[in-house]
Formats: sequence, C-alpha cells, structure tokens
Amino acid sequence: MANASGAPVPLSISSEHPALPGHFPGSPVVPGVVILDLIIQTLLERYPAQRIQGIRKIKFLRPLAPDEVFLLQSGEPQGDSLRFKCHLQDSGQLLAEGNLVLGVVAQHEPPVA
Repeated sequence: MANASGAPVPLSISSEHPALPGHFPGSPVVPGVVILDLIIQTLLERYPAQRIQGIRKIKFLRPLAPDEVFLLQSGEPQGDSLRFKCHLQDSGQLLAEGNLVLGVVAQHEPPVA
C-alpha cells in the first residue's frame, strides 16, 4: 500500500501494547494477530468502500519486535482480492504477506421521515 506520495506506509506496534506483557518475557515478540489487526485497520482506512470478509492467505515470515517499524505495501483491490506485503524498514526483510477477501460495504437508503 502506498500513501498519497506513492511511498509504502510505515507502521509499528508500541511496546506499551496490552498484548505484549507475557509474550515472551525477556524477549518480547508482537503476536501475529496484533500485526494483522493493524494491517487490516490501515487497509480499511485506505479503502473505506470495502470490508474484509476473510483471509485467503497470510504468512508471517519472521518475528516482529515491539516498536520495530515495518512498511505496508498493497496494490489496488482486484475483484474480491487485496494482496499486501510488509517489509522491515531497517533491513528490508519480508515480515508478512497475504491476500484478503473483500466485500463491498452496503449502501443503506436514508430513513423515511
């Protein structure tokens, strides 16, 4: 995904996130579900007419440390599919990649007065 300038979107999970204590003491790792939640929130902000109906594929290829910055890249939705990749900002290593199943947000008619 790119922002208005065409650059990938930088994201990170704060070391203060409530899911981190105990995951793993002394060597914290951000849970994949927390990473995926941030990815989905960010993609839905970019594509407000879409909703996520499911996940076709998701691969987490390396651990993410708290406060470590990663870059989210995505193309435009293709039919009911939206593919994305995340790379670590510092090393360029692939963190995660996936393919989400999309649906269109239903437009509701205004209430009759």
